[in-house]
Amino acid sequence: MHSDFFLVTQNVDGLHIRAGSKKLIEMHGNIFINRCVSCRQESNEKILNEEDLLPPKCKFCGNFLRPGVVWFGESYDQEKLNFSIQRMENTDLLLILGTSGLVSMPVYLTQVAKRSGSILIEVNPERSSFSSSVDLFVQGKAGEILPELISEIVAI
Repeated sequence: MHSDFFLVTQNVDGLHIRAGSKKLIEMHGNIFINRCVSCRQESNEKILNEEDLLPPKCKFCGNFLRPGVVWFGESYDQEKLNFSIQRMENTDLLLILGTSGLVSMPVYLTQVAKRSGSILIEVNPERSSFSSSVDLFVQGKAGEILPELISEIVAI
């Protein structure tokens, strides 16, 4: 992958980490990393054991841990958001893969990239709310389309 490649994902399943992605922002968090409800410190402790009646407590402040994901109505992590905006302002090419475009933050990040002169390519089984603003829409599954698309991009 190109040295400037960076992945911003909405997925919370940790799949990108398990696949070996290093340059990654999980905008909606990671279900396998827990976060304190008070001090927001992160922990890899198992959130619940079958015999536990209450969630585990934070080693830093003693309050409860919760899944480290952004729930509906919650704010995004400001540091992740600012970093993602900075990346979008300085990207040449943005691939939009397998998303409906119904969540506001990915839509906003895409708009930032577009205003900054980025080329936008969307790969999706169906058209989305992004489709009218991208430079190229490729209909299909990302897992099938992406290998050939990346080969073409790298060849340019």
